[in-house]
Amino acid sequence: TQSTWGRSRETQMERLSGQTASPVGRTDSFKQDDARRPSQSREGILVQAGVPKRKSLGVEPVLREMTLLTPDMPYHHVLKELTKRMEGRLAADEAVLMTNFVRKKRHTRTSAAGERPWLLVLTNQSYIKVQPDTGATVWKKSLKEIQSVDAVENSPIVRVVYHETKLMASAQNLWVRMGGNPQLKATLSLGVREYEFVNEQEKFDWMIVTTRTLREIWQVEFESFIVQDPEIYQFHLFLSKHNRQGRNQERVLILSNFWIYNGTVKRTQGNIDVREYKWAIPIQALVQVETSTAKPFNVWIDVLPTVQRQLMDKQHLGSKKKNLAKPNHQFVVKDEEERCKLVYEIRRLYFDVSGKHLPFKDRDQSVPDSA
Repeated sequence: TQSTWGRSRETQMERLSGQTASPVGRTDSFKQDDARRPSQSREGILVQAGVPKRKSLGVEPVLREMTLLTPDMPYHHVLKELTKRMEGRLAADEAVLMTNFVRKKRHTRTSAAGERPWLLVLTNQSYIKVQPDTGATVWKKSLKEIQSVDAVENSPIVRVVYHETKLMASAQNLWVRMGGNPQLKATLSLGVREYEFVNEQEKFDWMIVTTRTLREIWQVEFESFIVQDPEIYQFHLFLSKHNRQGRNQERVLILSNFWIYNGTVKRTQGNIDVREYKWAIPIQALVQVETSTAKPFNVWIDVLPTVQRQLMDKQHLGSKKKNLAKPNHQFVVKDEEERCKLVYEIRRLYFDVSGKHLPFKDRDQSVPDSA
């Protein structure tokens, strides 16, 4: 019987692509072939995902009031012209992948500014919100500062969760009210923005291109410094590790097709670097993965220390340079959706390596799910 975690992940992929979900594991690496570097073409990404080209609709009346639309300059021409202007303002190594008119959803107050359309720009390096009439950049984030981009069900809204060096308490509380984990407020400074697209089809296009771009950026990063040949990057998640002294530490869990890495995070202005890791666990050494109804944002990874010691080599000792094998590790994630993703990816990779299902257990229930 397929687990609920698997069904949840497949449902997400079906919503994004509009097709039957296919295996999401990476089978190739960026190390050997520069031609497989992140795509510079929105159309290329959408064609690979099987998404047909669609015409943008819905905000013409507002744009006409802003004198952006005229009989000689219809909607798609305005969008194309604004995209050209943005390209002229970017650095030589930054390229526009996608642009869309959106409205920023406000949760704290009603404002006329919240009703106006903005131009949301996705480049191969950044998320940018632009005033369409003046071309002024209102908000910009490096893609490496984006924690997640999630589609809100049954609406044309995309939720962007991002890392912020300094964040007001009201912004952090907003993220918690929207389902975020209050435990991470002291460890990860996360902000949230919601953008409403003119229809759900444009939202799906945006999600596909964004998800693919973020994945490829981090694959290049991790395969350059942590994941070594013949391993291939599969998945990562910024989270908090609960250590044995009871403290939460910011970490990034990196999954290759054979190992799990506990990466350390270094922050610089406008960027996040992950070039070292504390330790690594071979996927073959896993015993089970656990969650808790009482602590819905926690994930425990149980390990067989004897197998870990047998499979350990110098390449995977990490920054501690010691073969430290511990029976379990506790992590704290930002919300239930990321918990589902992490559990699904770990179990998927274990099945790929061993041909067996990794047992899953809810700590508040007595019977583990081995399916």
